[in-house]
Amino acid sequence: MAENPEEKAHKKAAKDAISLNTSVLSDALKNDPILRSVVQKCVEKRYLTTAEMDTLFDPYTGQSLAQRASNFVSKIQSLVGILPGKLDEFVCILHETGNPVVQEAARKVAENCTFILPQYEELTSVGSLPAGPLSPRSDSNLSITDLNTVRSALRDGNFKKTKWMDLGEELGLSVNTLDVIEADHNGADRRLRECLVKWLERADEVDDKGGAKWSVLVTALNTLKQKEAADYIKSNYLKN
Repeated sequence: MAENPEEKAHKKAAKDAISLNTSVLSDALKNDPILRSVVQKCVEKRYLTTAEMDTLFDPYTGQSLAQRASNFVSKIQSLVGILPGKLDEFVCILHETGNPVVQEAARKVAENCTFILPQYEELTSVGSLPAGPLSPRSDSNLSITDLNTVRSALRDGNFKKTKWMDLGEELGLSVNTLDVIEADHNGADRRLRECLVKWLERADEVDDKGGAKWSVLVTALNTLKQKEAADYIKSNYLKN
């Protein structure tokens, strides 16, 4: 059966996310205890076999630590080029090392990935909150800790994420801010997320539009003719 275009695009995107950061990843993993820990977790998740791990750390190969790290990154690049969903788990493994350099490498990989990495997003979100509707609340200003909730509300309301820039404008973000988001981030999912971050931080003219409130979001969605999303948020997140 021929591979569908979406699957092909995901494989390329995952492989490219590693490829663009090969040097960053290799340098970050030039720490023997950290490299061994990451490789061991990859073996546990069956990204690598035990035999491959033994070969990687075989002292008789004469390879330097830098070469071992580089070879490991190459194996991961090949893996995600076949199974792109593994990229999400891999960057989570990197983040969970707790090492700032390795975590920054993970962030760069995620940043360069054109599709969303939900496990990593949840792991690294500030004030992570459960997905799905919460109890209706008063219409006070939201904050960055509400990011996951707002994203879930838009997703569950079937907001058309390709309209992220139009939404940002309606919420009070400047053209310059939106242009920077577009230039610095790939994919509608990522751009929408960054747009919401700026809104929740009340950047630019957000307060002039009424602030970062559910009611303001509902008004913006109605203006964009995203009635399903507007009605969903009004029903699930606003008190009558």
